[in-house]
Amino acid sequence: MSVEVALAAALIVAFAAFGQTVTGFGFSLLAVPSLGLVIDPKEAVAVATVLLVVNSALLAWGERRYIDRRAVRLLLLGALPGLPVGLALLAAMPVVALRFALASAILAAVAILASGVQLSSSRASVELSAGFATGVLTTSLSANGPPTVLVLQARGLAPHAFRPTTSAVLGL
Repeated sequence: MSVEVALAAALIVAFAAFGQTVTGFGFSLLAVPSLGLVIDPKEAVAVATVLLVVNSALLAWGERRYIDRRAVRLLLLGALPGLPVGLALLAAMPVVALRFALASAILAAVAILASGVQLSSSRASVELSAGFATGVLTTSLSANGPPTVLVLQARGLAPHAFRPTTSAVLGL
């Protein structure tokens, strides 16, 4: 890797980490497409996933007393079976399909979040399903935030609890 590529990647990661620190999510939505321009897209997913886990865990630990533990348990329980599904998708997808899937996921996430759509309830089945989607998106595209964000918005979490709860899910 050249010095220029390493510097570009470091700047991309710093910007994405700042964005996540402010909002509680969005690291991968910022990092993966940008990293995919300077390194292989599959490597970008892997790098972003590792760094997402580290950054999210640090954020969650710092504000752990505000975490909604029930939501974290349900989302993670749903995410576990989704992780191998996403990994299989990542392994099977050609680079062109991966770029298309990533762009589609990002556009869909932006559209959903910008539209203000909110789930009407935070039933356990909804949280488990969102957790599954989070698991699939974590290992396939590292674009895992939107399902978690939608479910936590439905719970009506206060901002001081929303950010560490989101970080706890995305960091574990």
